[in-house]
Order: sequence, then C-alpha cells, then structure tokens
Amino acid sequence: MLIIMVNEELRPYNKTVDDIKGIEEWYNLYTFNTKSQEEVWKDYCNKLIRRHLNPWYIDKKHARIQLSWVALQIGLYPKYLRYEN
Repeated sequence: MLIIMVNEELRPYNKTVDDIKGIEEWYNLYTFNTKSQEEVWKDYCNKLIRRHLNPWYIDKKHARIQLSWVALQIGLYPKYLRYEN
C-alpha cells in the first residue's frame, strides 16, 4: 500500500518508486506545489486506507490518523507553505 501511495505522490512528476530507488533524499527533490495537489493526494490515500486497511471498522477519522503517519514518513514537502504568510 505504501508503494501505491508514493506512486500517487510522484504521479505529477511522471515518476514511480522504481525511478527513485537509487536516489537518496528523493523527498527533497519533489514537492507538493499547491495545497490542492496535497489535498488530492490525501483524499486518494484516505480512500485507499479505508478500502484496504481493515475496512470493516476504520472510519475517516482513523484513516486520517494513519495517513498523518504516512505523510510524516514519506510525504513530500509542501512547497506552497514557503509562500504563505
């Protein structure tokens, strides 16, 4: 499931996990350029978690908690935060 999430994260760059395997600190090379780009990824991952990670009891709130750990570990840096006041 993590590979699917990373592939979705890198989709705007036409990259996959296989493309970045040998690159150290790949997460510094690619960023979320807009908040909407990050939200689309989060929505996708939330649905993925709810569908494939114990779907018989996990709700949106708990999926968001799981996603926050994923975003912390493998999430791209939100470049748009540099420009917000």
